[in-house]
Amino acid sequence: SDQIEVDISSNVSGKNPPSGDASKLLGELPASSVAAISSAEFGKRFGEAIDQLDEKGIPGQIPPHELKKAMKAAGIDLEKIAGSVGNLGVFAEGSSESNLGGAAILEVKNATEAKNTVANAGFLLRASHTPGFTVLSGEFSGFSVHNSELGPKPLVVVASGERVVV
Repeated sequence: SDQIEVDISSNVSGKNPPSGDASKLLGELPASSVAAISSAEFGKRFGEAIDQLDEKGIPGQIPPHELKKAMKAAGIDLEKIAGSVGNLGVFAEGSSESNLGGAAILEVKNATEAKNTVANAGFLLRASHTPGFTVLSGEFSGFSVHNSELGPKPLVVVASGERVVV
């Protein structure tokens, strides 16, 4: 009685509009969410964005046509990641800044690739001596980063089956 649900579906046109359906993933996000969205074929749009960023570079930091090379040298193949990602779901829950939380869930096509990608990102953070970095093991494989600049809760990245959760 004290909740409202609004469902909006859009096939936003663009260079390559998505043709998939991410409604199943949206339905799996927590019912307690204050906001939740899903996006079909997110990997394709991620790949297009990486291509544009690689082409232009990041002024003063990464020259044009060097981003993908640098990440690949660090063990992260952005093109392979983009090619393996399917749908994206994002949700937020909480009633105030102190208890706000949420996650992004990426559906991937290959569980091994998901685990390796998370592991490689963890190796990169460990090698750069990122403060608050911790390897997670057990039911999920991944890592967390606890840093006051990120807020009171740690940033957690895990792979489980054919999903990567941040």
